Order: sequence, then structure tokens, then C-alpha cells
Amino acid sequence: FFFLMIRRPPRSTQSRSSAASDVYKRQYQRRVHGGKSFLLESKIYSFSIQRMEPTYVSTWQQVAKTENSYLTGLHVNNSLCFDSKKLVEFIPLKGKLVKWYMCGPTVYDHSHLGHARTYLGFDSIRRTMRDYFNYDIVLCMNITNIDDKIINRSNELNEDFTEFARRWEQEFFADMKLLGVEAPDIITRVSEFIPEIIQFIEQLIAKGYAYASNGSVYFNVAKYVADGFVYGKLEPWSTNDEEKLKEGEGNVNEQEESKEKLGKGDFVLWKRSKPGEPKWASPWGDGRPGWHIECSVMAKQALGDVLDIHSGGVDLRFPHHDNEIAQSEACIGCKQWINYFLHTGHLNIAGLKMSKSKKNFITIKQFLAKFSSRTMRLLFLMHKYDGLMDYDEEKSIEQAHNKEKRFLEFYRGLKVILRQNPIAQDQKWSDKEFELQETYLQTKERIHQALCQNFSFPTVLNELDNLMKAVNTYTSKPDVKFPLVQSIGNYTKFIFKCMGLNYGGDEEAETSVGLSNAEKEQIISPYLDILSKFRDEVRLHSKNQDPKRVLQVCDELRDDILPNVGVRLDDKAIGQPSTWNYEDPEVLRKERQDKIDAKRKKEEEKLRQAAEKKEKEERLREQAKIHPKELFTRQTDKFSQFDENGFPTHDAQGAPLKPSDIKKLKKELKDQEKLYLDHNAVAKSIL
Repeated sequence: FFFLMIRRPPRSTQSRSSAASDVYKRQYQRRVHGGKSFLLESKIYSFSIQRMEPTYVSTWQQVAKTENSYLTGLHVNNSLCFDSKKLVEFIPLKGKLVKWYMCGPTVYDHSHLGHARTYLGFDSIRRTMRDYFNYDIVLCMNITNIDDKIINRSNELNEDFTEFARRWEQEFFADMKLLGVEAPDIITRVSEFIPEIIQFIEQLIAKGYAYASNGSVYFNVAKYVADGFVYGKLEPWSTNDEEKLKEGEGNVNEQEESKEKLGKGDFVLWKRSKPGEPKWASPWGDGRPGWHIECSVMAKQALGDVLDIHSGGVDLRFPHHDNEIAQSEACIGCKQWINYFLHTGHLNIAGLKMSKSKKNFITIKQFLAKFSSRTMRLLFLMHKYDGLMDYDEEKSIEQAHNKEKRFLEFYRGLKVILRQNPIAQDQKWSDKEFELQETYLQTKERIHQALCQNFSFPTVLNELDNLMKAVNTYTSKPDVKFPLVQSIGNYTKFIFKCMGLNYGGDEEAETSVGLSNAEKEQIISPYLDILSKFRDEVRLHSKNQDPKRVLQVCDELRDDILPNVGVRLDDKAIGQPSTWNYEDPEVLRKERQDKIDAKRKKEEEKLRQAAEKKEKEERLREQAKIHPKELFTRQTDKFSQFDENGFPTHDAQGAPLKPSDIKKLKKELKDQEKLYLDHNAVAKSIL
């Protein structure tokens, strides 16, 4: 009776090996005769008469607090807990030290926006943890340079797989440098850890968690579960997903593999060699490492047995990360190898998964050919790092550009304000200073809480935006207090820097102290040349009494000349001084070109509309020449019979016209009569 109420395991579970099935059977029996729930692999199921769906309960254990624990109030979305809405406190094992392992790229092709989202996202998190929360981070990232994709692609190109992978690895790091992603503290390559991988596998075999079969070695999932371990800690609902299991094994012969495995869910640790593949000698014969084993081994070698953080894209949770956990916990003999698992969310392109077959595959270089790396980082920061993001070039870029424009304009204005309001002025505060200070303090607290709540960067950006608006309102009035504005400016620069953004121009200009006269002359000569030439032209046109040309020369100085030496000059209302800022000449030139392109497009659109108007008028003139009685008699492809006034009575097939068709044709005739009368002076006498 009780078994009738229990939801049957998925079909793929029933097809497992007999050993694994015995484990499941015993666990079902414990549920029937014992308590309120039972454990099936990593799944803890709860049942009732009304609902037969399984409930997954995390087995994750919080790190114990000690007197040496470094507590900042930071809470994160730990994938080991299943519930992304329930954040958990982050507690490193050893004071401020954070040991962090991040899955790196499989290097065989160009890096794309999906890679960019993951590595930019974790770069912002790493910077924030280090610079804002003051953690001491040691970050290790692997490079997968032995993989089916690498081997297949290098064979197609008749290129050594090591050289092929190293070339793509260099391109990956070049892309990361363009994006401003800081390099990891430790880099590990699979090909450099073959002896350690073999030793790790030998330990698993010795403990009974792995077995050799026909030159390959597999992990024994049933044995692992039988010994009280939990398999599938990150995605227990996927442990029977045959598509994911197949994808995790790479290029394999399914028939051969099924004969070699004890259980269908067992995964490969060591692959026997095949013709045309790289190989290394091992106790089980020549072969190469499986995919999942590399991270377990290299993380252990670089960071030790138990890690604070492991990170990667959400698509790696199962089977890759779950298999890493199984291997490591079985080898080390612990029940929690990773304390916090962080995953970035999926990136869709216009609602669809990014794919070359869908022609929506965007590489990092393709993006940077059109937009800046700062725009890309800002774009990703505007979305929660662990949530689904839908990228639409037109909408997404426009939103990022609007926000970026406000940030840039704020710092340009701030430089002008600080130049115009030196500290020597009266500094006594009035109500407006106290109001701005209160806004500033409240914003700092909200930003702190946002960062503590799983790095809520979208909230941080909005808070900074609102604070800048408050400063702009304050500085629009006279008597600005230099220290207060400078303090807010420095704080916003710091928060941007924590996220990997630079809007405040942190690079200090070179001082002239210690420079020789020749060096000083070399620095200022381009600006003095411009000033001298401008003065000559103004004098010339003033003497010629040509004020229009004087104004043109002023505009040329602002738009065409000063940007080439990095000077942005902004006009103000008549009677108010113009303002200037120093910026990258390339940025200013691009802005100028964008304005020229926009003006050209506007003119082209104006010409197109004029041509359309002219063409329409020409069509109307030709149409107006047709006498109303001849309007339908010309359309013999539509009508076959007409009345004495030329109005159609039958269609082309000889069938009488329907009343609804006749009604439409009468309206058409009426319009033609009006058109004919309006455009023909003698039409009235004829009609």
C-alpha cells in the first residue's frame, strides 16, 4: 500500500546497474518503515497523499564561526543550497584568507560574450571582496588544454595539439586583458599535471571508488552513494539526465562504454588512447585524463584539500562540478570539499541561447570592434551576475550607453567644479550641505547592504546614479563647498574601482616637477601651436570685419582641433565661461566621428524622404490623368464585364461581383473622380 503512494524513480534510474538499484531499493524501504523522508543519492524526498513531487533539501553545512573568523556581513547565493533567494553568510575557513578555484576556458576557439559575462562577473566580485571587504584572495584558474574539441580541431588543421591550445590560450588572455580582467594568482594547465592526475586516480581505485575497464578508468557512483556520500549536490534533479551525462563524457562509443561501465551514471577518469590522440603512459595503459578529474587534482595541488570558493558558469553545475565534488570528497575522505559554489547565469541573445547555428554567436573581439570594454562590463553589472540575462544589442547597449553617459558627464562636471571652487573659499556649511551629506551617508549604507547581499551590482549602480543626481543639483547653485564634493567624488570612484570600472580618471597627470625646460616645451608646444594659430585667424577675420567667419573658427577649434590633443571644450550660456576637460584623444575623435555620421544619416534620411515625396507626387500626377470612366476598363486582369459608364460588373473569371466588392470599387471610383477634378482644369466641363 505504501509503495503505491511513493513516486516511482525516473526511468533512467531504473535502468542503472543492479548494485546501484539495490542501494535505491534499501533507501525506499527505509522510507516506508521509518521516518518522514528518505535519502536517494543527494535527493531527500518528501511525500504526501496530495503531492507526489520530490523536494530537494541541501546537505550543505555552514562553516563554524570561531574567534578567528573574519566576518563582514557578506552573504552569497551558494549553489550548494539550491534556493537562490536564500542567501548564506560567507565565512572563510582561515581568517581573511579566501582560497578560490575558478573553472577556466577550454581553449580551441574565440572567446564569446558568454565567457565575457562569467570572467567579468567574477572579476568584479573578486575586486569587491579584496578592495571593499578586505579579504586576502588566492585565485587559481585552470586552462583545459586536453579535450575532445581541442584534439579534433587540431587534427583537422594538422597542428600539434599543444601548440594549437597554447595559441588559443594566448588569445583568451589577450581578450581578458582588453576587458580589464585581472589575471589569476595561479594558472594550471592539464597537460602539466599528468603525474598528479594518475596518482589521484590510483588513490580512488585503492579506496574502491574507481575501477579500470578495458584501458579506461571510471568513477563508481553506486559505491560512493553506498558509503554515505551524496552525489549530485548541485543539481540532484539532473543525475538521471542522459543528455547531460552523455555531454559530460565527450566523444565516446556508447555501446563500448556501456560494456565497460558498472553503472550508467559512472563517469570516466582516464580515457584509453585512440589513434590520432595525445597519450601518456599509465598503470592502465596509454591514455589521457577525462574532463572532470583535472579540476579536482589541480585545485588540490594549488590550494589544498578544502576550498572556500569554487566558481564557473551555471552550465557547468552538472555533471562537471558535481563530478568534481564526488571525486574530491571520495579521495580526500570529507563530506564538504567546497564551502561556497558560485555560478554566473545563462546569457541569451535576443531571447535565444547563443549558438553559431542560430547566427547569434558574438565573440569578444566582435563586440569590442563596435563598443568599449567599459560598456561591456557596465552592461553585465546592470544585471545580477547569477541570473538569466537576455542581450539585445539595440536595447541593451542603449541602456548601458545612457548610464555611462551620465557617469562620464558627472566626472567632467566635477573637475570643472573643483577647479572653480578652491578650498580657500568660505567653507561654513548651510542647510544644503547638511542635506547632501545626509544623502551621501544614506547612500553609502544602502550600497554597503547591496554589496553584502550577494554583490547586488545593479542596486549599487542605481544608488551611485541617484547620488550623482543629488550632487548635480547641489553644484547647480552657487557657493559650492570643495571638501564635501571632493569626498563624494572620491567615494564614487572607489566603488566604481571595486567593480572594475574607471570613470573618475584615477591616472594622475605627470607633474612638471623635475622636468627640464626642453621636456616642458615638448609637452606644451602642441597647445601653444594651436593657440597661436587660432589667434592669427581671429585677428585676420576681425580686421576683415567678418564676424561670421570668427564664429566658425571658434567652432572649428572646439570640434576639430582641440579633440586631437585630448581637450573637450564645452560652451555655456552667453556670459558664462566655457569649461574644459582632458580626455583620451581617441575617445574624443570617435565622439566627433559619431556626430558626423549621425548628421550624415540625418541628411540622407531627409533626401530619402524628399525623393519619396517626389515619387509619390509623380505617381499622383500620372494617376490624375486617367479619366474616371477608364479607371476599371484598363484592369482586364481583374474584370471581364462593365456597364455603360465603365464600372465593372463581373470579375476576371466571369462571376458577378459581390456587394462588398462593389462597395469598395465605388469608393475607389469616387477617390479617382476627386483626384481627376483637382488636377485637371478642364475636367469639370468634361464631366
